[in-house]
Amino acid sequence: MPEKIHRQSLNVALGAYDLYKDDSSRVQTLLNSRCSGNAWNLPIFCQNMMETIRYGYRWYKHVRYPHIALELVLDGKMKYHSNKDVQIAESGMLYIISPGSNVSFSTFEDIPMHHLVALIDGRNLGSIAATLRMDEDHLIKVEDPGHLEEMFRKLGKVMEDETSWYQNSMLTYELLLEISRQIPEADDHFKKARQIMEEQYFKNISIEEISALCHMSSSSFWRMFKKESGLSPMEYLMDIRMKKAVKQLQRTRLPVRRIAQNCGFADASRFCSLFKKKYGCTPEGFRNGKVLPPPENAK
Repeated sequence: MPEKIHRQSLNVALGAYDLYKDDSSRVQTLLNSRCSGNAWNLPIFCQNMMETIRYGYRWYKHVRYPHIALELVLDGKMKYHSNKDVQIAESGMLYIISPGSNVSFSTFEDIPMHHLVALIDGRNLGSIAATLRMDEDHLIKVEDPGHLEEMFRKLGKVMEDETSWYQNSMLTYELLLEISRQIPEADDHFKKARQIMEEQYFKNISIEEISALCHMSSSSFWRMFKKESGLSPMEYLMDIRMKKAVKQLQRTRLPVRRIAQNCGFADASRFCSLFKKKYGCTPEGFRNGKVLPPPENAK
């Protein structure tokens, strides 16, 4: 088993930070300076920024993390484990660790990883995090990774001057606003998921694949979809497939086996069983008019 290497929680009182303790990897530190006493009175500011390049498998952990951590993956990928989800951040993605979160994360043995990390603190951290929807962990696909990287590095240069805390605070808030704008609303995820299901219902596509296309973990995706639709993702997908099958039964003379395949069912007997459970008769019986068809607006 690879050695587990813990990343210690920040000490808010001292502004201390324990760097990754990993002799086998190369660590580039953009800035690791302690904040001046005046900084703690600012509403929000960037306390620390790092750039890291890692090789081989390593495992780290945040425990009751007190800050907002912004982890921008420039190359490679990282796996994040929160209390509920497991998500993989790849190049061009940003993982947001919310204040108070417990998150462990790991690199991949055969994939070098390069990322920028900004640690955000401030007197109004909690209220700002809630306002900008950063009071929960998020994984987002960044619209323009190059532009966001420039914002990170611009903030890093300002941090080189310990007297520029007000400019630091201003640039930090600009960075948070830009990121918040890119955090998808639940409705955006739901619309995208429905579009994927409508367009790919005939494929042997899994809920895990759909959630990955929406840049969500399977568990987060399931909860979001259930809340928005009242159905589980699989129930919703099966409903689409059944409605498509009904249309083909009504409008074509294709064999039931072919219709099952056309609508994403690998097993015709399984399709017939599910169809009978939903409509009260077999597909052939439905075709022969033994039950009333579903509403015309069924998709």
